[in-house]
Amino acid sequence: MTKRTTITDIARQLGLSPKAVSFGLNGTGRLAPETRQKILETARQLNYTPNALARSLVTRRSFLIGVLLPYLNISFFNRVIAGIEKIATQENFSIILGNSNGDFQVEKNTIERFLQRQVDGIILYARPELCQCYELLAESGIPVLQVLSQLPGVGSGYIVVDNYHASYLAVAHLKERGYHRIGMLTHNRSSYELNQRYFGFLEALRSLNLPFRGEWCVECEFDLADAAEKTERLLVAHPEINALFAASDAAALGAVKAALTCRRKVPQSLAVVGFDDLEMAANQLVYPLTTMAQPKEELGIMAAEMLFQLINRKKIKSKVLDVSLVVRKTT
Repeated sequence: MTKRTTITDIARQLGLSPKAVSFGLNGTGRLAPETRQKILETARQLNYTPNALARSLVTRRSFLIGVLLPYLNISFFNRVIAGIEKIATQENFSIILGNSNGDFQVEKNTIERFLQRQVDGIILYARPELCQCYELLAESGIPVLQVLSQLPGVGSGYIVVDNYHASYLAVAHLKERGYHRIGMLTHNRSSYELNQRYFGFLEALRSLNLPFRGEWCVECEFDLADAAEKTERLLVAHPEINALFAASDAAALGAVKAALTCRRKVPQSLAVVGFDDLEMAANQLVYPLTTMAQPKEELGIMAAEMLFQLINRKKIKSKVLDVSLVVRKTT
């Protein structure tokens, strides 16, 4: 069996003390940049693998971050996690995932699990109906960053997208394509971001001189089947609608299904714009979906970078990212 390389082996080869090598590997202590670089290069040459437990004892860190997001079974949040993991790997951290889907007890249990594992920081999607769960985080003093949400009093900052402007762009695109009677599929607007999508939609109608009818806006679950059912009812009751903006791709795909059930040609007699740019929306064989694309992996990368700044006791500025329009067959 090949002997595992230790800090002592690296120290012996460089003529340094094991303590100095430990500082170099962990990014701590006061070392000249060239010395630190030599330590890292030698560690790579000798195939040194850090001992996580020893590293934790030296730095008093767990080298774990908790990531608490809903709907981990869909491609959107998987891509966000991919971005987080990329930066976590660079920092030699591991991720503990939590998936609450809005269940209070599950969310509370997940946060308690993070605290028990003594994570060094947490990235989460905060929801108003679960705000009591976040009191545990405030008491712990652990750095917390919100991603895709900005609930006041939770954590030290957030990174979100400009939902308001994105909705405006979606409506403007529909008008440019000749659609003037535009309805909307919304979701439960208890969250700030979904509210912004709705209000951006209303502002676009107003400023672009498009008609607004309250009955043209319906709420559906974050679910293709429910969206299809609600859209079918909407189109039967209001056949004058010739375009729909949906607050999610799941709702938009349900709208396309309902349009076909109602014998409405897409996009000739009903155009549809979604929100998120899920893989399943892009990969539809007959009706690839026009959508507002959130920069999913970039969100994850930037969220992780901001969290590590907090872990290292640096100040951060919250960020709002742009959303881009991706035009496909449904418009």
